[in-house]
Amino acid sequence: MATHRLRSLAGLGLAVLMVLIASVPAPGQQPAAAGLTPEQDAGLREVREMIRETVRVYGLSSTVDVVVASWVGSTSLAALAEAGAVYADGRLYLAPAVLGSRHRDALVAVGLGFYLVNRPSRARDLPEFERERQQQLLDANAKAVEVLTRVKGWAEQASVQAVSEWLRGQRRDAEVRELLDRFPQHRDAVAGRDPAASQPTPALVILLSSGAAATPVAGASPPAPAPGAAGPAASPASASPTAPPAAAAEPQTTPAPPPAFCTPGHRLRYVYRCPPTP
Repeated sequence: MATHRLRSLAGLGLAVLMVLIASVPAPGQQPAAAGLTPEQDAGLREVREMIRETVRVYGLSSTVDVVVASWVGSTSLAALAEAGAVYADGRLYLAPAVLGSRHRDALVAVGLGFYLVNRPSRARDLPEFERERQQQLLDANAKAVEVLTRVKGWAEQASVQAVSEWLRGQRRDAEVRELLDRFPQHRDAVAGRDPAASQPTPALVILLSSGAAATPVAGASPPAPAPGAAGPAASPASASPTAPPAAAAEPQTTPAPPPAFCTPGHRLRYVYRCPPTP
């Protein structure tokens, strides 16, 4: 059932699950995961450097913390079995195998793209929410191209190619077409590849929450809260930084969702932290 729910969200391009975002350690405090191969350890350093450079290039006041976690992509968590990365409010969990994948940079770039374009939901009903999230996903794909070009120094065509291949590997061909509409100058070079030849690529799972704060950059001033918004509530620390976020209640800083969002069995039930089903 969980795997079916994840696949049912393919049209939106992400999976959303109920989650409590645990407090995030300060930058530099996250040790490398034990048991990595030399290639994976080098890949982890490159990912962290990519994120540091993204913070610098975009002048961000907060960063994304990276955690290597064996539960990402594990069959013991069926809903995450196809995942290569899980993003949850300022923390990016990576499967060890992704660190050596040729799709690693595209995957991380899309996660960073979502981080850069993410805004609080203003949806008043379910259809509006779905349109809003779909647009956000499309924007994140395009932002990933920008990240690869500005941060990694790739040629724009190579960046479009990398993101397109990653999307095709998940059979998200409609998103590829939309991406090429934004970069028509590269359409012929990218669209000419056979979509059927694309190998499956690791998915990015985005866990949406009520807006927990990301890890602040040292020396940066915290962003001012939006008018009328409550300050962020402190969340309990996880027992281990590599453990999956625990499902539990947390004070919301965004409006409560319509009751339809919490209907048992609804495919968007996990967008917000609905009360557990008895």
